[in-house]
Amino acid sequence: MGIKFINTDLNLKDPAPPLELITALEKNGLVPLGDPREFDGLWFVALEIYARRVTLETTVDKILKAIEGLDEKGRVLWDQCQTREIDIGYESNSNVRETTIGLKPEVLRRIAETGATLKFTVYH
Repeated sequence: MGIKFINTDLNLKDPAPPLELITALEKNGLVPLGDPREFDGLWFVALEIYARRVTLETTVDKILKAIEGLDEKGRVLWDQCQTREIDIGYESNSNVRETTIGLKPEVLRRIAETGATLKFTVYH
């Protein structure tokens, strides 16, 4: 199997349930993976794009477009959210010695401009 791209999630954590922000991001094409849940005093929700064929580039681009497309109120809610992570998921078997994953400088710039953290999760 090697290593295979699975998906990209947008993870949000905040002291209050980020319901208005979730609604704004839904209007921009993201889908929440369930209702917000509380853990250790913070509310957590993951969102993703809904598409049949996904690649690293398309998922990150669509998540960034959803964030960049927030109106002024949505952007304030985004900026106030305590944790904003773009989490790129891969699946790997234990026989993989190494792999290289890259994002173009333009994509990294866009991520930085949103204030989101970029995270990679590898599932075994």
